[in-house]
Amino acid sequence: MIEGEVCWLKRTDIEEAVDVYKEGMKMEKPPGQGSRSYVREILEDNRCIVYKEEGEIKGLAEFEGFERFVELNFMCALEPGKGIGSCLMKKLAEHCKEQGFDRIVTGVSNKDERAQSFYDSLGFVRFFVKDKEEFKVYKLEVLPEKILEETI
Repeated sequence: MIEGEVCWLKRTDIEEAVDVYKEGMKMEKPPGQGSRSYVREILEDNRCIVYKEEGEIKGLAEFEGFERFVELNFMCALEPGKGIGSCLMKKLAEHCKEQGFDRIVTGVSNKDERAQSFYDSLGFVRFFVKDKEEFKVYKLEVLPEKILEETI
């Protein structure tokens, strides 16, 4: 059972969030790359929600809002399979509903089966495939209501 809280990233937690983001990048397939200063800039410029347990960040979701949709740029849970990602997605879906966004869009590599399975379980559907040199990126979208139905 999840015992933590999901909240907005605070400026005082930026450095810890950078550590979590960098650790999460290593878990991606293929692994993500980026310097600490690059990640810090992303977290300072975009919106970010975090999952905290006993005061420590265990997961985060970084996103940008556009006219009608939210682009989920990055999400990670340091302890996969414990429901942290679902908690983050529920909070993001609630934010979308409150702010009038009609969908959530993200991308996932065809090599990252764990992430694909996670997004599939929340009702995301593919709407575009981008061929990269060594892998494909699937663009996915879902209605916030669908996530709220799946995570109740």
